[in-house]
Parts: sequence; structure tokens; C-alpha cells
Amino acid sequence: MWFNFMVDNVKQDQRVIFNIVNFGKSKSLYNGEMTPIVKSSSRPKWQRLMRRNVFYHRSIYHRFRHILSFSFAFDREEDVYHFAMAVPYSYNKLQTYLDLWIRKAKHLKNAVDKQIIGKSVQKKNVDLITIGDEEFVHESLGESKKKEKRKVVVILARTHGGEVPTSFICQGLMDFMISSHGMAQLLRQYITLKIVPMVNPDGVYLGNQRANLLGIDLNRSWHMISQWAHPTMKAVHDTIKNIEAKREHYQLDFVIDMHSHSSLKGCFMYGNTYDDVYRYERHIVFPKVFATKTEGCCPENSLFNADTLKLGTARRFLCTSLGKNTNSFTLQVSMGGYHLPNIPHYIHYNEEAYLRLGRNLGKSLFEYYRQINVIPATSKISDGRTKHSKRKTKKNQIKHLRPKLIRPKPVRHLLEPRIIIPSILEPQINEDNIQVQHKSQTEFLQPKSSKNVSNNQKSIYYLDEMMDKPYSSSSVKPINLSSLPKLAIIDLNNSIRTGLKSSYPRVTYRSKSSTAERRSAKKKRLSKQKLDIATNKIDIFTSDEDYIDTE
Repeated sequence: MWFNFMVDNVKQDQRVIFNIVNFGKSKSLYNGEMTPIVKSSSRPKWQRLMRRNVFYHRSIYHRFRHILSFSFAFDREEDVYHFAMAVPYSYNKLQTYLDLWIRKAKHLKNAVDKQIIGKSVQKKNVDLITIGDEEFVHESLGESKKKEKRKVVVILARTHGGEVPTSFICQGLMDFMISSHGMAQLLRQYITLKIVPMVNPDGVYLGNQRANLLGIDLNRSWHMISQWAHPTMKAVHDTIKNIEAKREHYQLDFVIDMHSHSSLKGCFMYGNTYDDVYRYERHIVFPKVFATKTEGCCPENSLFNADTLKLGTARRFLCTSLGKNTNSFTLQVSMGGYHLPNIPHYIHYNEEAYLRLGRNLGKSLFEYYRQINVIPATSKISDGRTKHSKRKTKKNQIKHLRPKLIRPKPVRHLLEPRIIIPSILEPQINEDNIQVQHKSQTEFLQPKSSKNVSNNQKSIYYLDEMMDKPYSSSSVKPINLSSLPKLAIIDLNNSIRTGLKSSYPRVTYRSKSSTAERRSAKKKRLSKQKLDIATNKIDIFTSDEDYIDTE
């Protein structure tokens, strides 16, 4: 059921429930994710209604027919709201588009033609668009090409007035065929395309879903065509017969009748079955090519049969009335949307998606004729882009990048840690008494004996924990000091270069002495600290933490 209406004189925050009655099908896309579309005068872009506000149900008040009910809240009083089942495509819009299309195709003198082949009951035009350069002869084939029959493809659209997506598909195909794309150029050279963009202009103008002005379904009347009841279809049939009569020069390959489906998703094709197996195998080649070139195509919905109930359709009638080399198909596209294998959510069709579907139809024709060698496989395909001179800007200039140099990792050396001894705290130490000696690993692991160390000397060993190498003689550097200060200040510069861990002593070995002597010395220090605290004389530079007991 096709609907398209406007609402004016509304109030702000007014809520309305619309009921669209007399739906004949119980199975519809409205049971799934499909919803009506709406736009307003201030928001001209079509948008889908929310699914939670749309209901498709039976009504006891309408002879148990299905009803589409949806609620809507108006938010602006000054706007005019427009509701529709799909994006409308009127007869006047088609006439305006054809005039602009002919102007755009002026550069193709002999490859494009528009003519009126008939009139409807309301005296509206039935246009025929012809695309193809029949005077072109390929240089490599020479005179032999002139003797071959030129391939012809006939495409029909809008046999049912309410199936508006087919008009967008026709528009996308026609725009593609006059473009500078390499595929379009080769198609114009080797193939003639004849398009009837609107077979039922009266039904489109009146807003009928399937019927014409007299209430006749044109896609069920091909086997009983009448000049009085079906003047537009009579004109289309005569055009196809004229092409078939010129068999010496033309070969009618395809007749594709385009329709839109209101209960199935995606796009697919209906075909015929034949007793001849080889003819049937040739018949199913193009639908397979189309399925590989089109997004959202659902081959599982495709159907090939010889149903007697569909004898009045163009697909069933033309396959028997025309020659054995002619294939007739019905291209179906959903009114709602499609699903992709790797994407869980539902994708709605819009205007751009239908235009892209028309371009994909042209690419499928190119691929088919290239596979059967009508279009030479050696032909070069360009993308249609013109080469303009580019100014030498920073963006266009080629960036000469420096080659990546593999630099060796720097060897980390442990610098000799420096101990700054303040002269304020202790008397100045003579530098001659400071001797740096390199000890082996075994000597480092074992502390020095008291025989080799005098009473006034102490040995401090620094460990190189920052290096990954095992301990060596170069990594162990003992420093002998004649008099060790009570406070050691860490050099921050050295800690930044070599790491914080290597900037202070790890292990301190002291000369051996008896346990009793150390305990007595510790008691003396503690008693002295208590005496200083009592007399308010505290030496802040003296603490037990200045020395590390290794026991």
C-alpha cells in the first residue's frame, strides 16, 4: 500500500495517531524493522520514524484487514509535515530530470537519444532513452566488427506507480552511462541500452499502487495488450518487437523489468525455467554476476520458475514471445532495507543507496559482456578522473625522507661515583690519601681482613647493578679513604646519568672487631645522645643510620 500525504495547521506538542487502512498482505516489512518516513518544511531531509511508535495489525472494524498505525508528536506549529511510505518520485520530477540529463549529455552527440514512443490515457508522455554509439567500430577488429550484431538491453521501470525505488535505480544507471568512467565508455561503444523510465505515468500521477487510470494492473496484462486499455504498454511492446524484427543488425539480449518488494529484504532477481538445459544455464549467468557486484543482494530470494499464474507478467510473456537468445528478468528491490553478513543491525535503503544500485547494474552489464568477449578483455578501463596540473605546494611535493639509520646502542659505563665531603662538617681530606684500586671478583665477594686494613681506614665497595653484564674487575671499584666522614651527600648529577641505584653505596664492609667492643661503643653513643638532649645540645649530623651493620 502506497501512501504520501502532508499535514498542516498543527499545534506544538500535539500527539496524533495515524491509521493507514486496507493493507491486503499479512506479511509485510512493517512487521520487522521498516517504518514510514517523515520530513518537515524546516527539516527537508527524510527520516525514519522510531520502531516503537509503529504497529502493523488486523482490525475488526475494517473486515479484519491489516492496518498500519503510527503515532507522531508535532514539535513546531509553523512547519508543514510530510509523511510517505518511501521517498516520492513524481512524473513532473522525471520530466525535469530528463531535460537536465539531455543537457549534460550534449558531449555525446551520437550516443544519446530521447524520444516519445506513446501517450497514456491522460495524454502523458512515455519516454524512451537510447544510450549507445552505434557508429563505433573497434580498430583491432576492423570490418569484421561491422558484420556482428549489436547487443541491445531493454530496461523497464515504474510499471506499478507506487514502486518509487525503481525510478532512482533508473536515474543512477542513466547518470552512470553518460559519465566519463571507463566502464561506461566501453558500454556505450559496444552495447545499446534502451530505457523506459516510466511505463505507467497515469498511475504515478494519481498515486496508485499498482493500477493505471482504468484500474488495470499492467504487469498482469502483457498477454492481452489493448490499445484502448493499455496504450503505454502497447507502445513499449511495439518498441521491443521492432528491435526483434531487426535481427540482421541487433541482438536483443535482456529485457529487465524492475519492481520493488514490500515483504522481502535486499535485492534479487526472478527468472524463467526452460526445457533446454543449455539455455537455462546461459539464463542464470547474469543474475549471478549481478549478485557479486551489488551490496545487499539476497540470492536466496531469487526464483526461477514457469508459474502459470504469472503469464501476464513481462518476464513470463516475453520469454515465450521473443527469440531463444533473449533473456527476460524481473529485478526486485526491497522498499525497506537489507542485512549484511558481518553487520547485525538492519540497513535501510535511502536515495543514495538506490542510485548506487543503478550504477552497480551498469557495472554488472559490463562484467557480463566482458566475460562473453563482447567487450575486448584488452580494453583499458579508466576511472574517469581528469588530470589537472598541480601547483608545487607542500602537500603535493614528494617528501624525501631520510633513510633510517641503524644506530648501535650506546654502551653504558658506570662512572666513578663521587663523594662530596663538606669542609664544614669534617676537616679537609687530603686527596693524596684517596686511592682507587681495581679489585677482582673474588676479592670483592670476600671482605678485607683486618690485617691489611689499618685502624684508621675503612673500605667501601660499590656494586654495578645497572649493567646487564656479570661482575668483572672493571665493575668493582673500591675506594680507600683515610678518614670516612660521618655524612655522605649524594651527587644528583651522577644519579641522573647512571641511575639512582648506583649513586649511593650498597654494601659497606667495616674492619673486624669484637662484638663486645661494638656493643660498648653503641652504649656510649646512646648515653651521649641522652646527655645532649638533656643539655639541649643535639648533633643532627650523627645517627645510627650513617653506618650500615652487615651482621
